[in-house]
Amino acid sequence: MPKDAAAVILLRDDSDPRDPQVFWARRGASMAFMPGFYAFPGGQRDEADAQVEVDNAADRETATMIACAARELFEELGVLVARGAESLTKGQLASVLDDLTSARMTFVGLLAHYGLRLDARDFRFAGRWVTPPFSPRRFDTLFFVVRCPRKQEPRVLTAEFESGGWTTAREAFERWRRAEVMAAPPVVHAVRTLAGGLTDD
Repeated sequence: MPKDAAAVILLRDDSDPRDPQVFWARRGASMAFMPGFYAFPGGQRDEADAQVEVDNAADRETATMIACAARELFEELGVLVARGAESLTKGQLASVLDDLTSARMTFVGLLAHYGLRLDARDFRFAGRWVTPPFSPRRFDTLFFVVRCPRKQEPRVLTAEFESGGWTTAREAFERWRRAEVMAAPPVVHAVRTLAGGLTDD
């Protein structure tokens, strides 16, 4: 049975909408699942994600998966997409992240403690992909397009990734097409679509 998961297609806020910049990261060569592949931040849903309140979510399940996406993005890249986070200094953000990764606070707890709110309008649904049956590990993943807050800069914080950075969608797709990088079908689909420019859809 595939495990529920969420992933974030993080866009640079000030990039050209005709060829937006997206953050992707290379999975470590020693990883059991898709080693060396380029991927977006994300991961498996935690039970506690269901406790997070998400404003303007269509339903409880959507809210849970948005909470999962927001938590994974913060844990893996240090980017906190939440209403009210813009008032936090870099030092405060670092402290909040440390509280989460050291398990001194849960994600729902730190949001409440700092008066932060998740809003579904900041997480644009971009598709659902299920890992094929032949894969040794299977995930049912919802993808969300998210704009990176202007005062925050993503950086790889987890051993899952060995490197990462911004790239234009067109460059990412062309690198994959030339077999310079490995990427799973959802990632290839995302960068190929984004290479055509951002739309209201």
